[in-house]
Amino acid sequence: LQNRKIIEELQLKKQMLLKQGVAPTLSSALNLPSTSSNPGPSTSLTGDGSMTPAQRNALNSAHSASYGYFVTQDSSFGNLILP
Repeated sequence: LQNRKIIEELQLKKQMLLKQGVAPTLSSALNLPSTSSNPGPSTSLTGDGSMTPAQRNALNSAHSASYGYFVTQDSSFGNLILP
């Protein structure tokens, strides 16, 4: 229960920072999966502006389907996100 409250507080802080226009590189430290108590759409910004919509969709799916954190990378092997 305490972990859920901490996650909700971090989600609120993340949303406030995104509304204020904080640099996208700072939001990568705050990317959290959406909780069941907050079923809104999960939005995440990445420092890489050259992601295709399919790549961005894959990253958002990874964030929403897992409790882990994913980092984008530029890879010639095709693995665009790392756990």
